[in-house]
Amino acid sequence: MDDPQLLRLPPRAVAAERAPFPLIGSVAPVVVAVLIWSITRSPFVLLFALLGPCIAVGSLADARRSSRKALARAKSAESRALDDLQVTVHDLHDREREAAWALNPSARHWLSVGDDDAGRFARIGVGPLVLGAARVSSRVRVSPDEPGTVPDERRQALVLAASSLDGMPLTADPRRGIGIVGPRALCRSLAYGLLIQACSASAPESLRIRLPPGEAWDWAAELPHRQTDAATVLQVVDSGGRADDSDAVIVLAEAVRDLPAALATVIAVGGTNDARMLRADQPLRPVLPELLGRAQAERAAMALARASPVGARPLAPQVAFHSLVQPAADEPGLVAAIGRDRDGDIRIDLAADGPHAVIGGTTGSGKSELLVTWITAMAARLSPDRFTFLLVDFKGGAMATPLAGLPHCMGVASDLDEELVGRVLISLGAELKHRERLLAAAGVADIRDLPTLARLVVVVDEFAALVASAPDAQARLTDIAARGRSLGVHLVLCTQRPAGVMRDALLANCGLRIALRVIDAPDSVAIVGTGAAAGLPAGVPGRCVISRHGERVTVQAAVTTAADIAAVARGTRDRVAGASDVPPRRPWLPPLPVVLGGDHPFLRGELGDGVVLGLLDEPEAQRQSVVRWSPREHGNLLVVGGRGCGASSILRLLGHALELPDPPRDEEELWDALTDPQEGTDNRILLIDDWDALSARLSPEHRQAAIDALAARLRSSSSPVALVTRRPAQLGALSVLFGRTLVLRVDDRAEHAAVGAPTRFWHPDAPPGRGVWNGSLFQAVIPPPSRPRPAGARVGEVSSGVPLLVVAAAPNRVADRIAAAWPGRPVAAPGRESIPLPGGDQSPVLLTDPEGWLTLGSTLSRLRQNTLMVFDGCSLADVRQLTGTRALPPALTPGASRVWLRHPDGRLERGHWPAQANAADGATAVSP
Repeated sequence: MDDPQLLRLPPRAVAAERAPFPLIGSVAPVVVAVLIWSITRSPFVLLFALLGPCIAVGSLADARRSSRKALARAKSAESRALDDLQVTVHDLHDREREAAWALNPSARHWLSVGDDDAGRFARIGVGPLVLGAARVSSRVRVSPDEPGTVPDERRQALVLAASSLDGMPLTADPRRGIGIVGPRALCRSLAYGLLIQACSASAPESLRIRLPPGEAWDWAAELPHRQTDAATVLQVVDSGGRADDSDAVIVLAEAVRDLPAALATVIAVGGTNDARMLRADQPLRPVLPELLGRAQAERAAMALARASPVGARPLAPQVAFHSLVQPAADEPGLVAAIGRDRDGDIRIDLAADGPHAVIGGTTGSGKSELLVTWITAMAARLSPDRFTFLLVDFKGGAMATPLAGLPHCMGVASDLDEELVGRVLISLGAELKHRERLLAAAGVADIRDLPTLARLVVVVDEFAALVASAPDAQARLTDIAARGRSLGVHLVLCTQRPAGVMRDALLANCGLRIALRVIDAPDSVAIVGTGAAAGLPAGVPGRCVISRHGERVTVQAAVTTAADIAAVARGTRDRVAGASDVPPRRPWLPPLPVVLGGDHPFLRGELGDGVVLGLLDEPEAQRQSVVRWSPREHGNLLVVGGRGCGASSILRLLGHALELPDPPRDEEELWDALTDPQEGTDNRILLIDDWDALSARLSPEHRQAAIDALAARLRSSSSPVALVTRRPAQLGALSVLFGRTLVLRVDDRAEHAAVGAPTRFWHPDAPPGRGVWNGSLFQAVIPPPSRPRPAGARVGEVSSGVPLLVVAAAPNRVADRIAAAWPGRPVAAPGRESIPLPGGDQSPVLLTDPEGWLTLGSTLSRLRQNTLMVFDGCSLADVRQLTGTRALPPALTPGASRVWLRHPDGRLERGHWPAQANAADGATAVSP
């Protein structure tokens, strides 16, 4: 029994305690009156002494009156509370009784329900049976009064009435044996009821009955449970018969001594309303027996025969596909013979019986084999211009492999390629829109009125795995289920347990239900409305219960071999040979190629404005389109991608198509490209590769100047920029100045999402050139081979024919360079007392460090007006201090032996020493 439900009696009405006589209140006025009289000697004051006793007596009388009224009100409230408690107990008893009878329906209950009652055949094997109605203990309890209280007859009666209730089902388990003794007719009436209960609650596939011979049991010939090979057996023994090794037994006898001693329950029937328990695991009590007449039992048996999916002959354990007779090809719809029941071949029409189907079954029950047979059967009679199918196999492709060779197959998507599965689901939504346009153009509302449009069957094997991999699959398939009937798109969804996996909106559109063997009866009920599938034999794959239009039938699905599929494929090709050269329309295009060459069919002969960058995959529109970048139309181009993503190839592609200079290779070329006033005047596009690395090498001042120059270039409509970066965040506000963004492979999903690309397209192993353009998947064209490129940065050489003012961080080393480049050239340098002057006219070189030049003061100011200054290894602060200008000199590449040249007119440019000077000691310039 369940945990008791405890109720409490209302508090008792108790009379209030009597108030004591107010002695002090009575005496106090007398004392006060005497004191006043002793002062005033007025006899009238003594009258006040009488007020105290009068008031005390009045107050006492009023308190007793109020106490009587309060007691009356409390008793009334107690009575009402007891009435409410009695109603509550009655309601709880009714609910308990209803729940008990719902859990253990009587034979008369099964007589009153329809053939399609959901509870019929829900039990596996055999369980407790109702012997009749009796008074039993209730789970409702009312706590009694505390010990020592005065007994109250009504309260005690309520406590007693709540503890038990009449009309409860009294059950016994036939697996432990049930004996019935009494007059033979009454015993058989009780046994009839028990037998109808057992057959109504248990599926024929899970329970077999064995009955005694004789006319008294002829009515049971209609029971479908007599014709099955179920493992659980219930035997009825009558007229002195003997029980064998059955799983459950009901024995009838005239006396207890004639019953086997091992029976756990024995009931004696004395009349239609009189029975008593003689042996049981529970207290012995009177019983109102559950008796059923022969006519009632026969009527119940016929109802069971109608409701049961079991027919008259046993099912074959195996059916060959080639033994089935398929319908004629001119029959409408998607009719196909998929197996055999007890009356012959069974045909189902997905279009008429569905329009969508759900197949459930545990591992090893034969789901994939059933799908193969069903698809092959439809392909055997219908040509690809009337029927096509798409396979979504989330079991590793085991089901799809044999069917992929049929001409009707439009494609296979499996869990081995989840990206393809996503494309397929999106494309199916586009297929619905395409079919809607076709029907609208033809002026019809249903595919039946447009025979030129083939029906499409989408087969999903292991629906639960698909939903776990693609969370939006449930919503997309629900939309297809709601709209697919008139458009000729049908779903066949296969899973182990539809309950809890498929939404109600999806199941509501699946009129065709097929249940192979399942573990629990509730799983079977959830699929086909009966628990029969839970009792299907485990060793017979393909055995299933089919439910359509409220009718159920047990079927053995046919086994389809590879030879059967090959024969259907050959027959189809022979039938359609020469009929049409146009293949069936695929609902989706193949995936983007990993390597996209310029000879791709979509790119060959492509004309238009702009540079062809690659191919765009648009499954939602069922197309793949060419991506072009037109600077005039699209503006600046930002390419985001990590190492090896193919971003440099995009720039190489642009450079080749537009005959542009190569992107800068180092910070010097980057600086020149951004700051040269001549750049951009010819409206040429600026290509910048790996902006992050190049800009990071610049000094802080050069970097900021480069960013300002880039911003000006981006805002200018006359000189577009195509820039590659790894992290767009480093561009800051400049990223909004790019009209188009191409996102290639980046390091992680977060960076991918940060640039606005859908995360479903991120993959750590994406091939070079694979990316996202305008929210769709993109593959870049392979660029032509790289061409030789000349040196890019503009560098002037230090002249030997003019005087030089050299500012060097390391004067001695620079002096050695000058001596190596121009032997004999006069150099005034610290640490050299005398410089030999050659006989030629070589111009002198004045050399010292920045501090030395600062000490010259006005001399330096005068010399720099007409002398070239050379800064070797100096900082920007040195240059600005010694030149007297805030101008920013060009950026220098570390390790390239670069110097800054300051011309007499104030110009600053990049320079280098002659080759002999650089080779003298292998020294390198110091980066500013």
